[in-house]
Amino acid sequence: AETVYAELMEADGHQFGYVHITEFLSEQVTAAQFKKAVESLKQMGAEGLIFDVRDNPGGDLNAICSILDYLLPQGPIVRMSYAGTDKVDTIYSYDSEIDRPMVVLANGNTASAAELFTSALRDYEKAEIVGEKTYGKGCGQTGQMLSDGSVVFITHFLYSPPFSDNYDGIGIMPDYEVALAEEWQMKNLFLVPHNEDAQLIRGTEVLLNQITQEQ
Repeated sequence: AETVYAELMEADGHQFGYVHITEFLSEQVTAAQFKKAVESLKQMGAEGLIFDVRDNPGGDLNAICSILDYLLPQGPIVRMSYAGTDKVDTIYSYDSEIDRPMVVLANGNTASAAELFTSALRDYEKAEIVGEKTYGKGCGQTGQMLSDGSVVFITHFLYSPPFSDNYDGIGIMPDYEVALAEEWQMKNLFLVPHNEDAQLIRGTEVLLNQITQEQ
């Protein structure tokens, strides 16, 4: 299953990578596809990266942790706290990181692990966020099989970004609030042409600003 779509783009004489992640399926699928895409874009000369997690419902915690470990320097990735206890489990990143200017595109359908991706990059001041307030799901469930074959899902833990507060029921506010033109708002993002995608256009401006400040 393809969950990562990447292309090299150019604006104002600068090349950058655009990486659209539709969901975080698994470490073997999404994390592997993501790393391969970013390495390829780096080799092609991408000076910065735009990660598009709009309409991304989240997915597998192992996939997101593997991706964030690849992107982030040494330190915490996610903190998990459990109902009825003071216990907190923290997952850490190793010390290698991707050192390029970054922007994340997010919207109201960016949820769960996709919100963790967004907030973790901001917590480390690796990326600025463009788009709309995210969905607000920072909790996890486990399924309990009942005798009649049905499954009850019990919410029993919260997962929080490396340093900032949990966003469950709140969402994450972007650094630059931008809405899509009304004609594209209910459409599949793959149908929106890049030159009519107000969030991508603003994200490109923000990224180019970061690239030129570094030079």
